[in-house]
Amino acid sequence: MSPPPKPRTAAFSDAQIVAGFWLIAATVHARSLEIDDRAGDPELEEALEALVGAHGLEREHIREAIPKIIAARRAAARGELPPVSAAKCDLARAAIIRLRGAESSKGALLWPTASRTIAVRVGGGNWNDALIALGLPAGGRGRAQGSGRFNAEVMAGVLGEYAAWCRGEGKAPTFGGYRAWSEARRAEGRDDVPSAATIRQRCGTWSAALELVGGALESGADAGGASSSRV
Repeated sequence: MSPPPKPRTAAFSDAQIVAGFWLIAATVHARSLEIDDRAGDPELEEALEALVGAHGLEREHIREAIPKIIAARRAAARGELPPVSAAKCDLARAAIIRLRGAESSKGALLWPTASRTIAVRVGGGNWNDALIALGLPAGGRGRAQGSGRFNAEVMAGVLGEYAAWCRGEGKAPTFGGYRAWSEARRAEGRDDVPSAATIRQRCGTWSAALELVGGALESGADAGGASSSRV
């Protein structure tokens, strides 16, 4: 009789996921934080040391992250750190990963984790509950669990994720490309990714959709334009 399969273990510990959130928060609110490059925390260092050599991380990345994490935690403890929306979280995460030279692509497990993972592991699937658990005020509706309603914040977060994927793949972000990407994500069982039709209905044009992420993507194609079929 063959032995029972071993239970699947999480790629990141809770401490690593929470630390990743604080790094993201420090990136979002970098201008308002006082970061002491000499700050250290042995417990935090031990938790993150386990990531070195995996998930696109080197020891230098951990050393640079720790003072930022500590600064964000201290600001939150003083009640001086504003909340972070799920959309801004994913955009900041993409920037962190891009600066590190890592690729955010299908199947890649990169630290810090995306808002979806933070919401599930810290907030039971709800972004605002995760913020509250971390000692921050809720930042609006966040991603509603299983609601199927795509507000501007949700769409901005997903478009930011698509932008990061395009950069990792060396592709230009187009409406047709988003259609193929979103269909693949939905086929994987994700119910938080709006379809291309929803993007067109809510935004009207692809350029208007890109404005949801602050114009971070470069494309002049309308959602219904001739170039929308490019992938």
